Amino acid sequence: MKKIRKVITTILAALTLVFAGLPVSAETVHTGAGGDGTITISNATQGKQYSIYKLFDATTDGADGFAYLVPSGKTLEASNAWFEKDNAGNVSAKPTADFSDSAFVAWAESFGTQVGSTVTASDDTLTFDQLTYGYYFVKSSLGAVVTLNTAAKDVSVIDKNDVGPDITVDGGKNLIVNNQKVKTTTAKIGDTINFEITFNATNFVTSGGVTERITKYTIVDTPSDLAINQSSVKVFVGSTELAETARTITFNATGQMTIVIPWVTGTGASATSI
Repeated sequence: MKKIRKVITTILAALTLVFAGLPVSAETVHTGAGGDGTITISNATQGKQYSIYKLFDATTDGADGFAYLVPSGKTLEASNAWFEKDNAGNVSAKPTADFSDSAFVAWAESFGTQVGSTVTASDDTLTFDQLTYGYYFVKSSLGAVVTLNTAAKDVSVIDKNDVGPDITVDGGKNLIVNNQKVKTTTAKIGDTINFEITFNATNFVTSGGVTERITKYTIVDTPSDLAINQSSVKVFVGSTELAETARTITFNATGQMTIVIPWVTGTGASATSI
């Protein structure tokens, strides 16, 4: 809580992260599909789920020709927006196909057959092996479609999604007035106003194709014409209040508050409030 010395105007809090570089490592998922093809996802985001769906079978004429066919027991409706079939039954992508569309993701999951299990990435590189040749959809933030055949049985895709904590420009700081979160308010000298700093925390941050582990969150709040009631400050991860041994809270001579939350192991994406 803050004891008001004069009218509040705006409020800001600064939040910084400390990173630890991660060694490049690989994780392999054995699908048990019986083939010799692989799909490798580079720059996989630790903690995110990945899965693959086979949409069409691949055939070859023994030379350099390949064709993709609708799997036995499935029907490719002509009304779908992404693939078309010629008179010989060969499947190809429509010129206007948009594979980044959320509607395609839903269609691919319902039409395709999942190969192997859904995996939560724990390393930078994730490989699905033992795949038979065909046309596949990789479900993740990248939403890629890839083909495997005898000329290209090992395919790599790059997950370019940037993932990290959800922190607003003002550090996620709000005043609590009449049980409502607001950015500004007025008060007379001697009034007490509750406030909180809230953000979604993650164990890793991926930016510019590089993934790093978050080892520490540091929150710095510099009050202006206000005094923080130091004994009232509490830190939560989700609904659990952190013990004094799990965080540090310090104040300098000017009243600036610094909260440090070690995040070596982390607890996943959760809301942290004070």
